Amino acid sequence: MKNNLRFNVLCFFSFCSLLTVGQLNANANEYQVLLQKSTDVKKYESVLKREDIKIDDSIPEIGYLQVDTKTSEHKSLSVLQSVGRVKLIAYSGTQSSSISPSESRLQQSMTLPTLFSYQWDMQSVTHNGDAYGKYFPNKENTVGIIDSGVMSTHPALENQLVGTQKNFVPKNGYDGQEPYEDGNRNFTGDLKGHGTVVAGQISAKGLMNGIAPGIGIRSYRVFGKEKSKTTWILKAIVAATQDRVKVINLSLGQYLPVTNPKRSSIICEEPYFEEQAYKSAVQYALSRKTLIVAATGEDGTSEKQKDLKELYKKQHSQTIGNKVSILDYPASIPGVISVGSSNNENCKSTFSNYYEKKRKNFVLAPGGDTILLRQYGKEKWFEDKLFMKESILSTTNDGNYNYQSGTSLSAGKVSGLLAEIIGKYNLQNSPQKAVQILLRSCSQSKNGYRIIDADTALGQN
Repeated sequence: MKNNLRFNVLCFFSFCSLLTVGQLNANANEYQVLLQKSTDVKKYESVLKREDIKIDDSIPEIGYLQVDTKTSEHKSLSVLQSVGRVKLIAYSGTQSSSISPSESRLQQSMTLPTLFSYQWDMQSVTHNGDAYGKYFPNKENTVGIIDSGVMSTHPALENQLVGTQKNFVPKNGYDGQEPYEDGNRNFTGDLKGHGTVVAGQISAKGLMNGIAPGIGIRSYRVFGKEKSKTTWILKAIVAATQDRVKVINLSLGQYLPVTNPKRSSIICEEPYFEEQAYKSAVQYALSRKTLIVAATGEDGTSEKQKDLKELYKKQHSQTIGNKVSILDYPASIPGVISVGSSNNENCKSTFSNYYEKKRKNFVLAPGGDTILLRQYGKEKWFEDKLFMKESILSTTNDGNYNYQSGTSLSAGKVSGLLAEIIGKYNLQNSPQKAVQILLRSCSQSKNGYRIIDADTALGQN
């Protein structure tokens, strides 16, 4: 018997993973500090307090502090450098992150039967569902979703949530601009909807299936309706690692214009500081046997500096000097599994950023495309239901389902599959072996990139 479900098909034409970078703050009394591993963070903090330096925020596990001083720049820097082994100091800015910087949407209501038959993406990577019979996921190998939250009562997701869901968005949200944010650490909602979409790709079970239906998921909320701060993301990575999730999913990213500091100097610009702080958080996770998966950007560009600089110049209307490197973060951090998008023609999606084909830890997974939309226009795209041929079906934060595209959805699939591989082959203490299995089992796209293959990955002896 087929189940019938009436729902809104909601199509997003911007992509929900790209993070935008804000301008630096002109307040010279605020600093970010990154300590050497050997530094006693508590001792460092106690000395700062005696010097009347206020600690606004800290992540002791990676030696990160954000401080506010009342003294001159010279004296402040002198104190910050003299009381412990300091790796880097940067002026604190308003580094911001936005899941969806611009968004337009169309709605189409329709009645659909059982939804797996409309999931071309899952049919492809599971060999028409064969992979589902090779391993039955449980909640022991959990995926941590660092995102905008997850709708905990969605019928396809409610039984998969594990432990306490954590919220890192403070009261009043980003720069006090979100009065509806109450700072409740255990808030489980998803005001933006992005995290619920990603969760559906990982763990949905019911009318539609994720890649690992029923596997445990845990939400770490770092976005309100629009923006986030990098500090919140770093905190969430540390918290998820401490909660012993097996895989962290980061369907988010930003372009960092990084200039290396002068040799032997610990004073640096904020993008370089942020790069190093991200690396510290990633290393913290990897050293404790937690894998990290991150989506690439969605500007259809390569990782080559010439292409990234041209893109950054176009987006920010500024010329990039020879000493500046543009980084697609956190997807390009060493040790992170970087994920681009493939389409229903078994090719790299036109919007997906991409790395060298031989680059270690870079794979594609179905994330949809907009080729038919551009070819036929919105009206025919809806009338002829062409969106069903190239977009991805997933869960929404109103309890329903929608179609959309993006590398965010691709990353979710990779995270779920890695958690399955870890569970099936008992690789909890050897997660890098799970990465090797993932890479070895990939098929090849028509343009030569690796595409995940769940059936092959879970069918090894």
